[in-house]
Amino acid sequence: MLQEDYTIASRFLWLLTDIAEIDSEHLKEDLIFLFDLCQTLDHIQLEPSFTNYWLICGVPVEKEAEYIEHLFEWLSSNERNITTKSRSLFVLQKLTGKYPDLKNELKMRIHDQLDRNTENFRIRAHKVLAQLE
Repeated sequence: MLQEDYTIASRFLWLLTDIAEIDSEHLKEDLIFLFDLCQTLDHIQLEPSFTNYWLICGVPVEKEAEYIEHLFEWLSSNERNITTKSRSLFVLQKLTGKYPDLKNELKMRIHDQLDRNTENFRIRAHKVLAQLE
């Protein structure tokens, strides 16, 4: 289904979100395969879906370092939408519980993004900053 046109592929990604909400461990088993597949498909914007999956299911341990790099990149990108940036922010915040060394980099990236995004993002970012202290 992911290899079909944009409409079918995006609806399938939405369905996967519903599956994650019902049984996050079931979807987590396939996230690495799905991410790798989506990276090969030009018609899929994978960032909004995968930030959501990682928020719900957690980041697969086997690829944490790689996915953390993607999350920081998406958070800092001028080309990503606010939904992707906010979800990246929340996933990274969760990961600071496991990896406290990420806190300083996350704080720096948040401060860098405060004046570059919407008021809604700034409100979320300030809440995360307060929780990181």
